[in-house]
Amino acid sequence: YLGLQSAYAQKILADVVSRFPLLSSRRYQLVCGGALFLADKLKSGYIDLAFLVAQTESRRNLIAEWHEKLVWVCAPDQAPLPDDEPIPFVSREDGFIDRRVMEVMDDAERPYRIVFTATDLASQFAAVEAGIGVLIAPERVVPNTLIVAKDHNLPPLPDLRVGVFCKEGFDIKHNKSLVDAFVAAVQPPL
Repeated sequence: YLGLQSAYAQKILADVVSRFPLLSSRRYQLVCGGALFLADKLKSGYIDLAFLVAQTESRRNLIAEWHEKLVWVCAPDQAPLPDDEPIPFVSREDGFIDRRVMEVMDDAERPYRIVFTATDLASQFAAVEAGIGVLIAPERVVPNTLIVAKDHNLPPLPDLRVGVFCKEGFDIKHNKSLVDAFVAAVQPPL
C-alpha cells in the first residue's frame, strides 16, 4: 500500500502509476489523503510507504526528504487585496499546511477570514478560479488556470518539509526497486 499526499495527486499521480507497470498484477494499492490521514495510516501499518508533509522534525522511518516552496495562489484577474481588509482565505478542512499558514498570518498580525473550506484541492482551486479568495499550495502543483500571487499584503510563507516515510518494520532493502521508483516519482524535478 502506497500513500500519496492529496495536494500533489493531480500533478504526480500519472508519474507514480507509470513507474509501476505491474500495479494491478502485484496487488499494490494507492491511498490518497491529507498529511494527518496518511500519518495515521502509516503508524497503524495500513500503508507501507507514504509521501507526505513532515509534521515534526522527527526523522523516524524517513527514506527521503526535501523542501517544497509554498506560494499564495490566486485567479489571474484577481484585484489586489485592500490593505484594510482581511485576507480572503480558501482553506483545507483539517489541513496541516493551513494551520501553519494561519500561524504565520497571526504572527504577522495580518487578519484573514476563511471564505471557503473543502477537503480536496480540486474544489479549492475551483473556488480560487471563481475569484472568491486566495489559497496556499506547493508551487509545483499550481494549475495553469491560476497564478502565484505577488500581492504585498500576503505574508511570506515558510518552505514545507516533505518526504517519503515507511511503516515500522518495512524491509527497504527487499523492496528497493519499489522504494526507488516511488521516491523518483514524487520528488520534484531537478
